[in-house]
Amino acid sequence: MPTLILLLFMAYAQDNSNQPTYIWAGGFALINLVLTIINGGGLLGGVIGAVILGLYAWGYFAILRKFSDQTALWLMLCVGGLVLPIIAVFAQA
Repeated sequence: MPTLILLLFMAYAQDNSNQPTYIWAGGFALINLVLTIINGGGLLGGVIGAVILGLYAWGYFAILRKFSDQTALWLMLCVGGLVLPIIAVFAQA
């Protein structure tokens, strides 16, 4: 859940900045890597998870930035992008 809140905050913040989306995605991945290691996760698993989350965030942020001028569509994509990882995780159970 903290990852989704962080993703939501960074999605809003990157949409209001002039920096490229890959910088925000890299920051998101780095924060997740640090939090994984602090909470006792392994280094290899943390790096693999950070790479996957970083690539997801990069695409997510790029799509949000592309539709930033259409507020209703931006909100639907924002919520959909937050719900998609939850569905992907719990669909396998």
